[in-house]
Amino acid sequence: MSDEQPTGRSPLPPLVVRNAGAHDAQAIADLIAKVYPPQLQYPASTVMGPMTHFPQGQFVVENEGVIVGYAATFMIDEATAMGPHTWPEITNDGMASNHDPDGDWLYGMEVCVDPGQRGQRIGQRLYVARKRLATRLKLKGIIFGGRMPAYMKNRKRFPTPEAYLEAAAARKVRDPVIGFQRRNGFAPLGVLRNYLPGDTESGDFAAHMVWRNPSHPAHAST
Repeated sequence: MSDEQPTGRSPLPPLVVRNAGAHDAQAIADLIAKVYPPQLQYPASTVMGPMTHFPQGQFVVENEGVIVGYAATFMIDEATAMGPHTWPEITNDGMASNHDPDGDWLYGMEVCVDPGQRGQRIGQRLYVARKRLATRLKLKGIIFGGRMPAYMKNRKRFPTPEAYLEAAAARKVRDPVIGFQRRNGFAPLGVLRNYLPGDTESGDFAAHMVWRNPSHPAHAST
């Protein structure tokens, strides 16, 4: 995601951002298999969960009919979103059955981009789609647990994940995911522990990130 920058090459075919449907489930599962190691992958049957519970919150990006980006979301109450949680708990193992139609926050449970298609701002397009949805639904904003894939490499310099997150947010150390999220207007709330079992690069930690909808009365400037 950190490489979502113009390449300077000849113009590329236009990308299409749209809602995901059941017919996309296997292609999305194949994309997930390209992006994540085996222990973090999940099948098409799990991809179907969020589509069933909250179809308008699932997005794909297509390049000439091929899915090259995917984002999954659901709505959740503030206490759950702001409190300590793990990915399996809050997403019900990726099924998004905790979706709350009366929730006041959009929870970002997944974003992935085809590694061979980076440089086209695919991740940014997915984040924009999420923000538009949160604004349209008059939600307070978006919350998620973001991976910290450079943490374990830098653990000697930053012995705690909190120290690492602070440094990454301040651009004192380069973390491709946190850097991308900061450029897209997200701020850290803290560290989530044991967030994604099997995420060895992050040490199973995650950055608890938030984007506050500026048009929501709760965040309106005075």
